[in-house]
Amino acid sequence: MKKTYQKWLIPALCLAMVLAMTACGGSGNASKTTGNAPGGAQSGDSGKSAGNGEKVKLLFAGTGFSNIINVPGHEDATQNVGDYLKAIANEFMAENPHVEVEVLVNNAASGTTETLDVEIASGNVPNLFFSKEADQSKYMGMGMIQTLDNYFTDEEVTDYIGGIMTNQNEWRMPMFSAPKLICINKTLFENADAAHLLPSPDDRNWTTDEYMNALRAVNNPSAGIFPTILFAKTASAQESMMGYLWPFGARMFSGSDLTKTTLNSPETAQGLAFVKSILDEGLAVNGPTALTDDDMWAMFENQTLAVAPELPAFDGMASSAGFEIYYVNYPHPADKGPGPLWQFTYALTVWKSENPAEVEASVALAKFMADKWAVPLSEVCGALPVRESQKAEANLTGELQAVVDLVGKVGTVGSGTASPAYPVLRDTFKDMNAFLFIGEKTPEEALVWFEETLNAALIR
Repeated sequence: MKKTYQKWLIPALCLAMVLAMTACGGSGNASKTTGNAPGGAQSGDSGKSAGNGEKVKLLFAGTGFSNIINVPGHEDATQNVGDYLKAIANEFMAENPHVEVEVLVNNAASGTTETLDVEIASGNVPNLFFSKEADQSKYMGMGMIQTLDNYFTDEEVTDYIGGIMTNQNEWRMPMFSAPKLICINKTLFENADAAHLLPSPDDRNWTTDEYMNALRAVNNPSAGIFPTILFAKTASAQESMMGYLWPFGARMFSGSDLTKTTLNSPETAQGLAFVKSILDEGLAVNGPTALTDDDMWAMFENQTLAVAPELPAFDGMASSAGFEIYYVNYPHPADKGPGPLWQFTYALTVWKSENPAEVEASVALAKFMADKWAVPLSEVCGALPVRESQKAEANLTGELQAVVDLVGKVGTVGSGTASPAYPVLRDTFKDMNAFLFIGEKTPEEALVWFEETLNAALIR
């Protein structure tokens, strides 16, 4: 059944497809087409690295999201689902006539990579795949994805905001993203004479004590207004709950080592104790084990929720409903600095090939898409640019520009999306929080259980 708040989720579909699966569409079955490059096209700069002139054929796979149509600047070529992939391929071939690009559109409707997996099983292995980062991790675990460390200059890497891309075992090329952060209905705080308790627009960071004081000030149960929400019914959007832990120093893994989790630490225990204190003090909606991120969206639209830990995707809702939206960082302990932000990222992966010319041409196509299509795609998806050089080009509101600047200041953190066991990780994290919320386990006990359960899945 379609929920009324889903109309506000459409712009964020690319970044939170699990919240609005009914809005996603695909080709039904995987579809393959070969674009036709215009005759007489000349090779551009990207062609110099696209296989060095050797005749190359690539299979370019991507997910056919129903909202990626009528892409700004490419409206005529992107009228239908999946057209954006064909348009990218055609433009690239026009500049690189020695490269033939076949397009494979993965059906988005199921929320899985099933159609792509069927093609792979039949021997049609792609050279590139564009989708959300979490869709790609299992292929990394299968050893199918090419690391990109030797294909990007230091200047290219440092152009990415907040360290979202590195030159250390980098396995994907980010296209656009949005961070999980604290989304505030500023009007509710103004009505409670508590707007002065919010972080300054120049900084957008606050301590845990300042955060709790603000929640207490806006708490108005008699009027049906709740300060914030915690949820642990489903694995969906558990990164929203993880966001509270990063400022305490919690980390899911140590660097690129995804063989065992490092979440079980004194710092994480302190973070979990803080989260539990929000619930214990009555500053969150009751019964978090029966709540989901869907409930958060519905309450935020109805203006019965003051603070939502989520993607910065509420601008349209706020404008229509007549309240002011304000985006800030998660709170940090007073003895620590502001914490980094986790980003919901859409990216391109380049897949391994025995033919070096195919890999070089694939990297060239990835760079072409990032240079010429990342910004217009981010606009139609309601997402944010991930490169400093593209900030001015992106059409951002004042609040979204502030979000990009915040990410640049505090940096980013990973949650293990590259792990093939990431679905298990999210589900285990949800169960750990449920144990904590109902008082069945202390923070320390919950973390021991999480560590043992997740590590058992990681070694399988």
